[in-house]
This record gives sequence, structure tokens and C-alpha cells, in this order.
Amino acid sequence: MSERRASSPRTWAILIFGVALLVRLIYLIQIKANPYFASPDVDELWHLRWAMEILDTSFWGTEVYFRGPLYPYLLALFWKITGASYFWTRFIQLAFGAASVSLTYLIGR
Repeated sequence: MSERRASSPRTWAILIFGVALLVRLIYLIQIKANPYFASPDVDELWHLRWAMEILDTSFWGTEVYFRGPLYPYLLALFWKITGASYFWTRFIQLAFGAASVSLTYLIGR
């Protein structure tokens, strides 16, 4: 009788990432048709403006940091590489979210 070998944690993490990414992609494709998709509001608008300021005027910005600066700088870098697109900005956010699901699995394991 042969024993079934248990799948490795890495395989499960990749599978979990794939499922989480798929669910988020379906949502992103559906919400893209919403008229508010291209109308950022409140926090999102604040981060987008900060990223644009980093790209357009000054790398260091003009004000004291109101929030942690990592996200706006990553967003500015992403926009520098790909261009400013709401769809691709949200795509990278959902990819990080899907990766956090896999990381949570690996930490909790």
C-alpha cells in the first residue's frame, strides 16, 4: 500500500494565493464598469495626490508626513514604470492583498 504524500506548505501557499488573486480579479473586472471606479475619494485621493506630487514636483514632498510615506512612494514608483492608471494601481493593491493571505497561512501554519 502506498502512502499519499502530504502537499508542502509552499504548494498550499501558492494555491491559496491563486484563489485569493482570482477572487480579487473577478471583483476588479466587475467594479471597473462602475462610474465611481475612476473617482477616488478621501484616503485614496489623498494618497494618489501625494504620489503625483512626488512624481511632478519634489521627491521629498512639500509638507511634513501626515501618514506613513511608504505607500505613496511605492505608488509613485509604480506609476513611473507603468503610467498612472487606476486599473493597474488597483491590480497591484489586490496582488499585495492576495500575497498577504498566503503569508497569513504560512505564519499560522
